[in-house]
Amino acid sequence: MFLQSLIEAEEGMLSYETLDAIADSVNPTLGVVSLLVPWVKRNRSWRQALLLNAITFVAVALAYVLQALDNATGVWPSAGLDFSTHTAIFIAVASSLWQHGIAWRWGVLAVGAGYAILMRIQNYHSWLDMITTSIAIVPLLVLIWWAVGRLPWSNARAYSNG
Repeated sequence: MFLQSLIEAEEGMLSYETLDAIADSVNPTLGVVSLLVPWVKRNRSWRQALLLNAITFVAVALAYVLQALDNATGVWPSAGLDFSTHTAIFIAVASSLWQHGIAWRWGVLAVGAGYAILMRIQNYHSWLDMITTSIAIVPLLVLIWWAVGRLPWSNARAYSNG
């Protein structure tokens, strides 16, 4: 009986390919959501929505700039690590969703935790790869969003009215 349960559990597990497809869909899905939310959220002008979309593109571009810098300098490989573009892109997109208030923040944290675990299970990156990539990009994104909030016409309070 116990052996049969083990066999059935083994057959019910998701394959590497299925988990890979799920992992590959996280960033694009969140990217689309982060670009759509500003346009459907109440009390937001088209100017604010456009600004949020533009800064989201800047944030994602920053992730790729960091990747290019690592490719040019070899900082992560010199430490025996790998720059996690998956993590950098996720955090860049998550930083946009973060601007929409507490419910979005909890959602981003939950998805981020699940995505990190999935990347580890799939052996995409080590925990240290993901942590060091996060340490590199988060302060830059905080600075970008802080600067945007200080623009006189940005109406930063409208970003987190939910």
